[in-house]
Amino acid sequence: MDFEAITDQARQAMDILLQAATPKPGSLLVLGCSTSETVGSRIGSNSSADAAQAILKGILPKVREAGLILAVQGCEHINRSLCLERADAERLGLT
Repeated sequence: MDFEAITDQARQAMDILLQAATPKPGSLLVLGCSTSETVGSRIGSNSSADAAQAILKGILPKVREAGLILAVQGCEHINRSLCLERADAERLGLT
């Protein structure tokens, strides 16, 4: 698996999204994707921490540069909960 290509594609996707949406700093950006599908498998069948790291490597610098708050949608095992950094959750009054 070419994880550098995943990073590059994620970075390009963030550039397109940020240009089209022009979110305000402090806005919540929800990331929902399947790492299984990212590596070419059926959704939920082949979770990949390496794919997740490659995706985050591509988008997180862009998210931070834009002053956004990243929330990652979890899988069905955690009821599709949104996960974000504790400080951001506390600032937004979330649990």
